[in-house]
Amino acid sequence: MTIRTVARRAGVSAMTVSNVLNGRKVAPETRAAVQQAIAELNYTPNPAARQLATASAVAIGVLHARFEHSFFSELLVGALNAAAREGAQILLQPVDVGDASGAWDAVRALRDRGANAILLPSFVAETMARSGELEEPDLPLAAIAPGERLAGIASVRIDEFAAAQEVTELLIAKGRRRIGFIGPPEGLGLSPARRDGYLAALQAHGLAADPALRVAGGRTLAASLAAADALLDLQPRPDAIFAWNDDFAASALTAAHRRGLDVPGDLAVAGFDDSPLASKVWPPLTTVRQPLNEMAAWAVQTLVRQVRGEAAAGDALLPHAIIRRASTGD
Repeated sequence: MTIRTVARRAGVSAMTVSNVLNGRKVAPETRAAVQQAIAELNYTPNPAARQLATASAVAIGVLHARFEHSFFSELLVGALNAAAREGAQILLQPVDVGDASGAWDAVRALRDRGANAILLPSFVAETMARSGELEEPDLPLAAIAPGERLAGIASVRIDEFAAAQEVTELLIAKGRRRIGFIGPPEGLGLSPARRDGYLAALQAHGLAADPALRVAGGRTLAASLAAADALLDLQPRPDAIFAWNDDFAASALTAAHRRGLDVPGDLAVAGFDDSPLASKVWPPLTTVRQPLNEMAAWAVQTLVRQVRGEAAAGDALLPHAIIRRASTGD
């Protein structure tokens, strides 16, 4: 049984039957004839076939970095789930982090492969937006979790400044006074919102913002461990570390364990993202939860609607939460 069978019974075209099934505008008498034929034939649409037909109309390209943190894995799962619900396809394209020209080459490569919209992780979108090479795209762009609004790119994000300030204030409330910060790798042009929130909390509590306590994380595990070691080599040693993401925070835990330090007795550690890694390390990480599934759903839905001719959505600011775990004594 196919829509052609229904079309023959109703005396209309297969396209008209499709329009009725998908809720598109059809003359009332025609709709009634199609619905009567469907009832008489006991016709049930094939969900897999309908999804395949819809997916062919929307293909969303996703740029991913050649170095990955757990943040991207969760983002991709959220995007895939949202695309399945929307009947869209996902196409992946690798790109070097920090290379804005290469990112635009990747966008064009995805377009040539059939993508009609592009989803950008924060670390790619921010590099593109701040490079001075922002092009006028001929297809919709949406960014997930940038640190701030990006000119020319729709985005969904949290208030990273406020989130970082809250985490740092939690550490201060725990009695920590010498708080280190592991920031993003150098040269990526990423938003300073997390660093600025950390500094604002220190200032609000009259604590010195010692530049020696701020180091850059790395693009590899070895480099991230080196950054944590640089902080723990200081004299006096920091009594807490706030890391730009959970991967860097996990590196700080590893560096502390290697030295025989007790966490959180000797050193409290907090991360950012609440990726799956945060609850798998020991002790589990206190961290900022970004609602990545909801962010991915918003971005995918926005892109799908634009491809289908609906108006572009503005930026979205979603709520965050501080997840308190054993790495800070909670």
